Amino acid sequence: MKFIITVLASVSLTDYFVWWSSARLLRKHGVRRRYRLALHGFMAFQVCAQLFIILGRVRGWNVDVLLPMPLMIATFIWHLILAPIALGLNIVALAREAVYAALDYFRARKTAAARQVAPAAVPTPHASDPTEATPVPPGPVSEGQPSFLGVSRRQFLAASVALAPPTVTILSSALASQQIQNFRIRRLTVPLANLPGELDGLTIAHVSDTHVGRFSHGKVLRKITDATNALKADLVVVTGDIINDSLHWMPEAVDMLGRIDAPIYLCEGNHDLIVDPFEFRTQMKALPDRYLLVNETRTTLLRGLPVQILGLGWYGPDRHSDQTYRKEFSLERTTEYVMKMRNPELFQIMLAHHPHAWDHATEIPLTLSGHTHGGQIMLNEHLGAGPMMFRYWTGLYSREATKNTPQSALVVSNGAGNWFPLRIAAPAEILHLTLRRI
Repeated sequence: MKFIITVLASVSLTDYFVWWSSARLLRKHGVRRRYRLALHGFMAFQVCAQLFIILGRVRGWNVDVLLPMPLMIATFIWHLILAPIALGLNIVALAREAVYAALDYFRARKTAAARQVAPAAVPTPHASDPTEATPVPPGPVSEGQPSFLGVSRRQFLAASVALAPPTVTILSSALASQQIQNFRIRRLTVPLANLPGELDGLTIAHVSDTHVGRFSHGKVLRKITDATNALKADLVVVTGDIINDSLHWMPEAVDMLGRIDAPIYLCEGNHDLIVDPFEFRTQMKALPDRYLLVNETRTTLLRGLPVQILGLGWYGPDRHSDQTYRKEFSLERTTEYVMKMRNPELFQIMLAHHPHAWDHATEIPLTLSGHTHGGQIMLNEHLGAGPMMFRYWTGLYSREATKNTPQSALVVSNGAGNWFPLRIAAPAEILHLTLRRI
């Protein structure tokens, strides 16, 4: 609770500081009134929206429904990406002003001292002499010189610092509103050296990170289930983060899973357990032909051959409320616990929300994961948040056989839903996997 209060207080302080410093910057440099009013309107909305979300959570309201989707998108993009950038820009601008003020102060003192010691030998021109001109003290050149668009350089810089982050927020929110209902079908062939011949060509529909909630509900969930059914895969798996962060959305999540025309094997993700892990697990385990595996296994027949499905819980094996994957040690311990349940006589598939579990599942032929959202914000396939945060973040990874371990593969899904509305070079997806014996 203290952590949440600290985060909310920091977000509020950031909003107020950015509002004050940006408005001051525009006013000081004489930027036109309409731009100052636009800044005030944008910041007033952001502050009010955040207060409404906090109040709604305290009162138990489903603010995800009460606040219209476009406004929710703009609030999230601002507070999680652009507000920190705006904070940094304003701090730099204030620091720059302080440096220039200090330099002007010392220059003024130096000039005053020089005047005190300088000889008064230069005659003052007679006022009636038209040939003599009174010298004009130099002033700030940049302030009066237009750069482009009819504004001075300082006005342009001030407007950029103050107005660029809100402008980018509005533009990216428009982009997010267009893409949030879309996802792709990504088809991957997974070569496995130890795949039984009967399973050669086996297909898997891999759904992950639906995040049923504020940004993924209604129409997009029906599109996800229709697309999954259209794949007609031999096996359907869901690798965690089924809901986003509220049990308000469990009925829609249950409806989404119920519309899939096949048994489903699931593991849990961190977002599923934010509010009430026990209630989430209880409701999921009550669903017919939907098998939530929490540090447990289940055997199923695929093409007449028994296959063992292993599912990792997000919490460790000996804790129920606070053992998470924040430390690699807990992830390793959880994986080792589940690995003791494996049947070496059967082909095994592990469902692990966090892809780093693959490092500790060296004897499992195939591991399926999500969690990374493909990096969410990427410059291209290899540069961005994905590789900065994860060793494995999207697509197929393969590990060659060694003397002690067999060849194995990991597939990481970008996820079909969204907890954050904007994706760049990391599109939402459902994976269609085809296993091939090599």
